[in-house]
Amino acid sequence: FDAATGTLTTFDGRETAQAAASGTLFLDASGKPLDFFDAVIGGRSVGVPGVPRLIETVHSRFGKRPWAELLEPAAALAETGFPVSERMAAMIADEGGRLDREPAARAYFFDAAGAPLSPGTTLRNPDYAATLRLLAGGGADAFYDGPLAEAIVAAVRGHPTNPGVLSREDMAAYTVKERPAVCAPYRGFDVCGMGPPSSGAIAIGQILGMVEPFPLRGLGPDDPVAWRVIGDATRLAFADRERYVADADFVRLPAGLLDNAYLRARSALVRRPTALPPEAVAAGEPFWDKAELRLDGRSAEIPATSHVTIVDGEGNAVAMTTSVENAFGSRLLVAGFLLNN
Repeated sequence: FDAATGTLTTFDGRETAQAAASGTLFLDASGKPLDFFDAVIGGRSVGVPGVPRLIETVHSRFGKRPWAELLEPAAALAETGFPVSERMAAMIADEGGRLDREPAARAYFFDAAGAPLSPGTTLRNPDYAATLRLLAGGGADAFYDGPLAEAIVAAVRGHPTNPGVLSREDMAAYTVKERPAVCAPYRGFDVCGMGPPSSGAIAIGQILGMVEPFPLRGLGPDDPVAWRVIGDATRLAFADRERYVADADFVRLPAGLLDNAYLRARSALVRRPTALPPEAVAAGEPFWDKAELRLDGRSAEIPATSHVTIVDGEGNAVAMTTSVENAFGSRLLVAGFLLNN
């Protein structure tokens, strides 16, 4: 958000599917969907990473300090190391046999005896420091073309049990797309965010539209009724998210997902004394306009994605959601960083 002009710009830097991906990529030999972690772990799930090109694109438009100068603190931290936190240690331990089956990840996240790193252990990542300094000198092109791209593709395609189809051409063809923001009204404000293929702004807009008729301010932040209303609205929004929201470059989305009348009808489902039973939490029927009906989602809701919002002294703001999807992504560690799933 640019405070001087009042303009809002959104950039889509999501990972993209491989050109060779097909509808059978995540099916087993009998044509049935793979179990979540059977699909995730290894090269099969890895898409073209978008963050390097995204950061470079945003910096070229809005950055003030030199590119290399901005990358160096992270490179220095990776080189000197940092203490493993309680949370990180717990996440490594919780991964158990999923993380340590990949040699590079095992060498990084486990000690010489094969035990998960303990809190307070100094964790150094010289490979990642080298990657960041490569980007500092060569920009995002150094990521998408050259030895680093070759290493990523080799790790994906050469996985011994679950190889993927990512190619050098996929890497070289990656582009960031500037897309229109999605905004929804709420109590006199416009709440804006990233549009499809991100589901965030649509889901938040639906939740706010469903809870707006309720006197949440009067209920207070600790009132169980307020939390039930918010919880049920979130469940209904996620049902729509799983059914309808996809990459709008390839799939037509219903035009009425944020329609006021539709959200009021969905809100009526929440107006009850107890939480919605599971069988009542289903996708609705928004206005279609040649959209495509899809099956309900099968993805596991597992903690992973991170978000940061920054506002400077001039009122400019940036909000960024970043993720390798599931925590630890594909579990493939290349050049010091985990590949997405």
